[in-house]
Amino acid sequence: MLRRLTPLLVLAAALVLALPAAATSPSTTLQGYAADTWRSFDMMLNPATGLPSDNVSAEGVRARYTSPTNIATYLWSTIAARDLGLISPAQARARIERTLTTLARMERHKRSGQYYNWYDPDTGKKLTKWPVDGSPVYPF
Repeated sequence: MLRRLTPLLVLAAALVLALPAAATSPSTTLQGYAADTWRSFDMMLNPATGLPSDNVSAEGVRARYTSPTNIATYLWSTIAARDLGLISPAQARARIERTLTTLARMERHKRSGQYYNWYDPDTGKKLTKWPVDGSPVYPF
């Protein structure tokens, strides 16, 4: 009987060892995506103004322009990072306060009160020349 079971046990052990490692759970995968995304926001952020750049190059160079859309996305991402435990509530509060302080002093369209389309993330000033090539920026 043992002679018959031995090959089966060896085969079973070989099959178990040949199986791929257990897949990562979906929530672990999503948590990893969230952490990676948050790190990119952290790389794009000017810590003095609390404004994110539009993008960051593969070399880690931040773009010299941002938009209200980028800023709003950074703000809700800060809340998400807090809720996911990527940053502490105190860190989230400090980041949001810094951004809101900068937003309060940024120039807006006088009649509508809306923010302009492009700003310098290092100063919060409305862009009048495109930083990439110096061409004029027509605020809207």
